[in-house]
Amino acid sequence: MEKIEDYWVDSNNNSWYARYYTEEQAISHSESLTECKYCINCTDCIGCTDCVYCKDCNNCEDCIGCTNCKDCVNCTGCIYCTDCLTVNYTKCRHQRD
Repeated sequence: MEKIEDYWVDSNNNSWYARYYTEEQAISHSESLTECKYCINCTDCIGCTDCVYCKDCNNCEDCIGCTNCKDCVNCTGCIYCTDCLTVNYTKCRHQRD
């Protein structure tokens, strides 16, 4: 974990805003992510990329503030979704467009 500008950044380029998170909290959150990359302020996710403020998601991409979503890779612009599941490449309920 290293501090780059105003963020704590881990080896997968996931980051946590240093004004809100201590280094210890950032390390703990980093350890809660499995195979996630380029996420910001996320916790307890698996296989996500480019998400912001998400929690307990699995295999999502480019989401903001989502909780307990799965396979949102094929959706675009998800925002504040809860318990979404992408089936047959359909889109989630909420989108930023």
